[in-house]
Amino acid sequence: MATKFGWRKVIFSINAAATLMLAACVAPPNNYMQPPELTPQTGATIIGSMVINPDPLAPNTRVVLSEVDNQYTQMTWHDWKKPLLVTPGIHLLTFGPCYCNGLEFYAGFATLYGNFEAGKTYTLASTRALGFLAIWNATIWIEDESGAVITPKTPVQLGPPGGYTTVIPIFIPRK
Repeated sequence: MATKFGWRKVIFSINAAATLMLAACVAPPNNYMQPPELTPQTGATIIGSMVINPDPLAPNTRVVLSEVDNQYTQMTWHDWKKPLLVTPGIHLLTFGPCYCNGLEFYAGFATLYGNFEAGKTYTLASTRALGFLAIWNATIWIEDESGAVITPKTPVQLGPPGGYTTVIPIFIPRK
């Protein structure tokens, strides 16, 4: 019979073995790497935006770039104003609005193709997230420097990370 200390060793060993097996299965990261030779003159600049909420007690909607050509940008909703350079040409961008009021976080993403020219700046745009409780809706698109829309306006539904959760309270009476 193992002592309490012996069981700790067994549990630790099982956890360590499981971690090593899972680490061996992890694929290499698929992150977007901005080409080092690109400059704002030779590449196209992509930047997010923020839609100001007229209600001073409600949060603003931030538009964040998530992927370029199916490669993660590693940007969070704090990075909405961080410019990213891409090579000129057609690219597949996944981006969307994020709405965070300090207690709840909602995000929704869509994928749009855009044709980007060297030396120009493009803005990821959105309507303000509107909704009630767990259903928030917005529309996203890409604009060029003049404010002209270069992609179709696409509706996006925002939701909490990991999907929706339904909570059903269960009351058990005491005897």
